[in-house]
Amino acid sequence: MKNPESDKAYQQHFFAHSTDYGIQASFSDPQGRKNYLIPKTKQVIEDAPLAVESFSMTPEKYDELMERVNKLYQ
Repeated sequence: MKNPESDKAYQQHFFAHSTDYGIQASFSDPQGRKNYLIPKTKQVIEDAPLAVESFSMTPEKYDELMERVNKLYQ
C-alpha cells in the first residue's frame, strides 16, 4: 500500500483480541494508532419454535409470530 503523502510504501498493522466486553481492535500506521472496542451483542434467548396451528394459541400470540415472519420477507 502506498502512502499518498510520499512514494514510500508503508505497512498498516492490525490486531484484535477478545475481552469480556467484546473485541478490541487496533490499527496503526506511520501517523499513529487507533483503538476500537466492538461490543458484544445482546442475544435474546427464546424457546425453539413449535409446529402449531393458529387455533392452539391465543390470537394475539399468533399475530405476533406471523408479523415476525412477515418482516423476514419484506
